[in-house]
Amino acid sequence: MTESRAEASRPRKTKTPYVTQQDLAEAANVSQSVVSAVLRNDSSKVRFSEHIRKRILEIAEEKHYKFNPGAGIIRSGRTHNIGLLLSHPHTFPYVSSHVFNGFSRRAAELGYYLSLIFDPTSSEDEKYQLPRSFREMHVDGYLVFHTGMLTPELEARLAQDDSHAVIYVNDMRGKNAIRPLEEDGVRLAVDHLFAAGYKRLAFFGPEMSPGSSHYSGPLGRSTFEQTCVARNREPLFLSLPRDSAPANFEILLDRLLAECGGAGAIDGFVCSNDSIAVRLCGYALRRGIPVPEQWGIVGCNNELIAALSPIPLTTVHIDWEAMAVEAVDRLVEMIEKPKRQFKSVTHPVTLVQRESTRSTPGARSPGRQTR
Repeated sequence: MTESRAEASRPRKTKTPYVTQQDLAEAANVSQSVVSAVLRNDSSKVRFSEHIRKRILEIAEEKHYKFNPGAGIIRSGRTHNIGLLLSHPHTFPYVSSHVFNGFSRRAAELGYYLSLIFDPTSSEDEKYQLPRSFREMHVDGYLVFHTGMLTPELEARLAQDDSHAVIYVNDMRGKNAIRPLEEDGVRLAVDHLFAAGYKRLAFFGPEMSPGSSHYSGPLGRSTFEQTCVARNREPLFLSLPRDSAPANFEILLDRLLAECGGAGAIDGFVCSNDSIAVRLCGYALRRGIPVPEQWGIVGCNNELIAALSPIPLTTVHIDWEAMAVEAVDRLVEMIEKPKRQFKSVTHPVTLVQRESTRSTPGARSPGRQTR
């Protein structure tokens, strides 16, 4: 079959050849290892001059070089992927947005991608399987967040797996973990309320999920109790069912307060998170309870919602973003220096004082709030 005149005159598409690092090396008259080091901006093992670096980058741009991640994985055995592992999907709403910002920003700065991974379901399910990232080469290491509901299978795999680096975030274990000093935050909140003249305090938080062993809830309650007893005050506790709908909040709180002697029997609240504290402020407004005159309310986490609350919220400031950045730094060091281990660290907390409590000296002002 002969080609038509129109077809013959039509410009032919030619396939652009795939440019390799060896092609760049030949064009620059250097070895492939030097090209690889320049492109990775890593002179720790292969030395190169500034002139060579600029020349290689110019040639790479001229030839439209594209990095081949598959080839890099085969050569180095690394994916440059970090897995952010949450122990269960229901924990997602309880993770501070500052944590995700810190994880993703720092990972990108260090040349890593961040993948969100959930432990898929309960290990009691006969179809239970570990996340695919454990069975296939998806990530180089794990940031494990919200460890309270890790399944036994996943906990064991994390402990035994030598092929992945692991850092536990918001966890109390003795090594490779990082967490805020939440107990100091509870003490700051209790002492602030007593110093402001409130007499009878209650700790207000969600019920613990069945099977959860996460330290945060029990630690907050026990620290609250110990601090009140040490001040010769009776501690009270209000527990909000985890599955309660927002529409039922006022009905549930009416019942919880009645069990403690009514709304007038408590004048100070230490809430386990800002969300509950803001809902408590809304309840007070609708019930005509003046805040901070009759009720003092303190939250925890210093989320944006605390400042935007109808009654700006006094809260414990936890610098989740700084902890997330440090966690990524430690994990990348473990990835790049296998068998590296870290002693667990804690981050300090502060109290940010706003309009939901009477003022006392010594609390941090909102003007100094970071991020």
